[in-house]
Amino acid sequence: MDIKAFKMDGLGNDFVIIDQRSQDFNLNKDQIIKVCDRNFIGCDQLILINKNKEIKFDGKSINPMITYGTNPGMGIGISKEIPLAKNQDGGVETYKKSLNYMNFGEGEKMIGKNIDFVFLGSCTNGRIEDFREFTKIVKGRKKAPNVTAWLVPGSHKVEKAIKEEGLLEVLIESGFKLREPGCSACLAMNDDKIPNGKYAVSTSNRNFEGRQGPGSRTLLASPLVAAAAAITGKITDPRTLY
Repeated sequence: MDIKAFKMDGLGNDFVIIDQRSQDFNLNKDQIIKVCDRNFIGCDQLILINKNKEIKFDGKSINPMITYGTNPGMGIGISKEIPLAKNQDGGVETYKKSLNYMNFGEGEKMIGKNIDFVFLGSCTNGRIEDFREFTKIVKGRKKAPNVTAWLVPGSHKVEKAIKEEGLLEVLIESGFKLREPGCSACLAMNDDKIPNGKYAVSTSNRNFEGRQGPGSRTLLASPLVAAAAAITGKITDPRTLY
């Protein structure tokens, strides 16, 4: 999926990344540029432009992100190590409590950690664009036998598009099932709960203690990282599967 970046007055020095739906609103077309695919994979350069300056980044050096703690801010590049408590600006005890809940240790690598569940969905990452990206990774591969995968479209419109674009056939061939649109495991809705102590790579946007079920351990990630985990059964850099 292509993404756009634009600079809007009143937002300080921040650039805002928007999707196709956002562009349907009244934005200044001169301030919008195409940058690259939404997970920075396959890009030689990521270029953000405003009226006064041009900023260039090496897209290949940008790691896919994943969380290791119990709030969305506790995230790192997927190839990095979990930060040390002594290097944290906030409360050390709170930081250690979060790692204890996740059963992770300081300095550990995220790559290679086993996972149990994958959740692709929620209002943030249950769009047709997200299912397209997920399908690119799993096509021609099989879901890991140790992984339970819940693929939940964000709406009936998304579900319809998945079927019309032929994505459902690819997903089924790879061992996945499409669930009914809704909130699902984003907030442990109905029976869609991650069991106590189990790890879920989730494309939702909250990873608080028990968010996806009592005792559940949530690892927030992009659809591509989720797809790589679903195929390998462990945290995997999706760039190794291209």
